Amino acid sequence: MITQLINSGFKDQRRRFSLCGLDLFASAHQNGTGKSAALESFKLAVLGELPGRAKTPEDILQFSSGDEIGVEVLAETESGTFRVERKFLRAAPAGEMRPIYINGIRHKFEEGSRWIQERIGACSLSFDPGEFLNLTPSKKRQWILDRSPEAHYLNHQTLGNFLAEKLADGELGKETGFRESDFLENFSDAQSPTPERKTNPPVERAAPETEPSLKIILSLWNDAESAESNLSVLNSHLKSEILRVKSVLKDRTAALNGLETSGNSFLASHETIGLARKELDRAAFAWGEVQTKLSGTADAQKDQEERAARTRWLEKEILQLKSSMEKPEAKFLIKKIAKMEDSVVDVEELHARLSGYQNQRVERLKIIHQLESRANALALELNQTREKLEAVTATRFKCPISADIVCDTDMTPYKNLLREQAEALQNEICPIAKKLDEEKAQLVSIAEKTKRAEMEWNQSNAANEATRREIQKLRERLAGEKAETSRRQGRLKACEEEAGYLQKQMQDAPPREPNETLASLESVAKKLADKKSKCQARLEGLLREQGRRETAAKLRTEKDALARELKGAKILARLVGPEGIQATLARRAAESLECEMNAALKWINPELEFVVNLEEEKFCMGWRREGKIIPLETMNSAHFILFMAPLLTALVNRLARVREQAGLPTLKALCIEAESLTQENLSALLRGLSQMKSRGLLDNVLVAHYASVDDPENLHDFSQHILATPSGCDCRLEPAEVC
Repeated sequence: MITQLINSGFKDQRRRFSLCGLDLFASAHQNGTGKSAALESFKLAVLGELPGRAKTPEDILQFSSGDEIGVEVLAETESGTFRVERKFLRAAPAGEMRPIYINGIRHKFEEGSRWIQERIGACSLSFDPGEFLNLTPSKKRQWILDRSPEAHYLNHQTLGNFLAEKLADGELGKETGFRESDFLENFSDAQSPTPERKTNPPVERAAPETEPSLKIILSLWNDAESAESNLSVLNSHLKSEILRVKSVLKDRTAALNGLETSGNSFLASHETIGLARKELDRAAFAWGEVQTKLSGTADAQKDQEERAARTRWLEKEILQLKSSMEKPEAKFLIKKIAKMEDSVVDVEELHARLSGYQNQRVERLKIIHQLESRANALALELNQTREKLEAVTATRFKCPISADIVCDTDMTPYKNLLREQAEALQNEICPIAKKLDEEKAQLVSIAEKTKRAEMEWNQSNAANEATRREIQKLRERLAGEKAETSRRQGRLKACEEEAGYLQKQMQDAPPREPNETLASLESVAKKLADKKSKCQARLEGLLREQGRRETAAKLRTEKDALARELKGAKILARLVGPEGIQATLARRAAESLECEMNAALKWINPELEFVVNLEEEKFCMGWRREGKIIPLETMNSAHFILFMAPLLTALVNRLARVREQAGLPTLKALCIEAESLTQENLSALLRGLSQMKSRGLLDNVLVAHYASVDDPENLHDFSQHILATPSGCDCRLEPAEVC
C-alpha cells in the first residue's frame, strides 16, 4: 500500500499527499487545481511512465518547465517500509536521466524499476479502456485470455496429463466429441485451491496412433508463452500434420492401386524362383567356360601375331645396326688427332730465350743503377768543389776580432788545389757517362728483343691452345663414337638373342584344335549369352512379381498406419482445437471474469449485471439490461465508469494471481477520472470501491472528481483531498488539505 505521495515539479506543481488507500481528489468546482496531476504523479512514481501518454524521459519532461521532475512514494509492504523517489533530469548524460532512489540509495532506471516490480509489485496492467474498445473482437479475446489465470494454469504438464488420460481412456476408439468434464478434472481457476497435479500416464497406455503427434505437440509447448499462443501453435502444427498425412496416404493409395491393377505374368513362388536361379547359374557357368576358352584362344592368337611382328622388326633392326657399324669414322678421328698433336709448337725454347732476355735486362738495369749512383756522387762532389772555388775567389776575409781589420792571406795555393780536384772529378765523370750511355743503348736493344720474343711466345701459346681444344673435341667425338659403337654392339646382341627366343617360342607353340578356332568359339559364346539373357529375364520377371506382392503388402501396412495416424491427429486436433481445450479455456476464463466482475459490480449497483462471452463467433462484452446485452462501447460515460471500476479490479486481481504463482507481489491500485459522474453515481462508485478495498481486492484507490463531497457519509471511508489552484511552479511543497 502507498501511504505517501510527493510531487516535486510534475506539471510545475509541488504537493505532498498522505494517502490512506481510499483517496478522493476534488475541488470546489474549479479546473486546473491538480486533481489529474495527483493521479498521474502516482502512476509516474510507481511505474516510471504515464501509460499511453509518456514513456521516454523526453516525453515526461514535457510536463514541466523546469530542468527536473521528482515524484516520491512511501510504500508499506510485507517486507517492510520503503521510500521510492524517481527523478527525471533534463541535463544529464544518456542513461542517467531517470535515476531512482530507494531508501536514499541511488539506482539506475532498469535496476530500480526491476526492484520496484519485484518488491512492491508495481506493474502496469497495460489496459487503456479507449484503446481496448477500439480493438477487434479477436484481439480483445486474445488480450483477456493472455492475462487470465486460467490460461496461465494450463501448462505443459496439465496439457500432457489431460491428453494422455483422454487417449488412455479410449477416446480414440469412442469417436466422441470433446467432454468438458474431463478437462475440468485437471483444471482449476486461480481462486479455487489448486488440485494435486497428476503425473503423465505411461506412454504405452495412450493410443499408439496418436503417440507421434502427441509427443510433437507436447514438445512444441512453451511455458514462457501464454496458453492461447501455445494452443494456436499446436493447432497450426496439427492442421499441417493432417494435410501431410493425407497427402502421403493419397500417394500410398495411388501406388497400391497401380500395383493391384498390373497383371500377373508369372506364378512367383519361392520354388519357381529357385529353379530359375539354378538354370541361370548353369547357363552362366557354361558361358563362362566358353568365354575362358575364347579368351585363351584370342590371347594365344594375339601373342603369335605379336611375336611374328616383333621378330620382323628385330630382323630389320639387326640389319640397320650391322650397316651402321661398318663406317670408318673412328679411324679417321684417330689420324686427325695424331696430325694435330704433331702440329703443336714447342714453346719451351721460346720461353728459355725470353727468360734470357729478361735476365740480361735485369743485369743491365743493375749496372745502369750503379753507374748512375757513381755519376751522381761525383757530380755532387764536383759541384761542391766548384762552389768552394768560387767562394775563395770572390771573398775577402774579415778579422773576427775587429771589422776594420782585413786579412791579406794569399789563397792561391788553396785555389789551385781546388782547381785540380775539380779537373780530376770531371775526368772521372766523363767515362762513366759514356759507359752509362752504352748500357742504356744495350738496354733498349734487349727490351726490343724481349718484346719480340714475348709476342712470339704468346702467339705460339694461343695457337697451341686452339689446337688442344680442337684435339679435345675430336677425342670427345672419338669417345662418343666408341660408346655408340659399343651400344650398337650390345643392342645388336640383344636383338639377335630376342629374335632367336621368339623364333623358338613360335616353333614350340602347341597346335590348336580344329573345332576351337576363334570364330567357332565366338559363335558358341553368343548362343550361350542369349540363353543366359533369357534365364536372367525370366528370373527378373519372377523377382519383380515377388517384389510387387511384397511392396503391395508393405504399402497396405503403411496405408493402415497412416490411416490410424490421421485418425489420431484428427482426434488431437479436436481435443486441442477451437471446439476442445480452446473453447473450454475461453468459457472458463469468461465465466471466471464474469463471476469476479459481477461480484465487484454488485457492491456498486446490485441491479447491474456484467456479461462476457469469449467464444470466437459469439464474442461480446457488456452489461445485461432487460434481457438484452448492451456492449461496453455503446454505454454512456456514467455507466461506463461504473462498469470499468469493477472490471479493472477484477483484471488487477487476476493479474495478481498470475504473479503470485511466480512468487511476485502485486500493488493493486486504481486511478479513476470520475469527472462525469453525478453525486449519486459518485457515491455508488465510492461505496463499491470501499467494499472492494475492505475485502482485500485493492490496495490503493485514487479518484478524481470535479466537485467535492459535502456529506461525509457519501465518502464511504474515502479521504477527501480538496485541492486549490497552486501558487506556481517554484513554490514550496504544499500539503494538501484533507477533510
